[in-house]
Amino acid sequence: MVLNACASSPSVHQTNLKVDQSSFIQVAGKPSVEIKAGESFALSEYPVLVESPGFMSVLLVSPKNPGDQELSLRLRPQEDFGGKPFDHKVNLTVGEVVSGVNDIQTLLAVRKVDQAFEKLNLLQQKFPEFTWLNFLRASCLVFKGQRDEAKAALEVALRDFPEDASGKRFYDLLNGKVAAPKGGH
Repeated sequence: MVLNACASSPSVHQTNLKVDQSSFIQVAGKPSVEIKAGESFALSEYPVLVESPGFMSVLLVSPKNPGDQELSLRLRPQEDFGGKPFDHKVNLTVGEVVSGVNDIQTLLAVRKVDQAFEKLNLLQQKFPEFTWLNFLRASCLVFKGQRDEAKAALEVALRDFPEDASGKRFYDLLNGKVAAPKGGH
């Protein structure tokens, strides 16, 4: 059985989509229509949202030059986007970042600032989404005597982590709003 997802102008060619699981089909501005596993519906020139409980939703756009064809759609289970494979990947990524942070802090502690900065640059290139690393960048920049650049790095970090008390204190210290701790820079 083929269901029309919406009214559309007649065309010479039609693309039908067959779903592998019972789904709800919705075309912009129209109510959802339920179709059963194995049924097909006609795509139109309008985007179509395909949803099924427990599965990732898909927004479909009909091909420009569809031709007569039937496509098949199998929605992926939501747990495919989490669970053990996801946890494993997160664990590897966090482990690599934490190890890099430890290495950088160790290099800074023995005043190997250029090596620390080089390692930090590589880490930030590999993981640009880890904006927390800008706190560490600020520390490296202070060691290099680049206070203005350190303030800029802290401003970036504090945009994403505005409640970070250590970061705020560090920023205030660089701006002369608090006294430096004894034994510090």
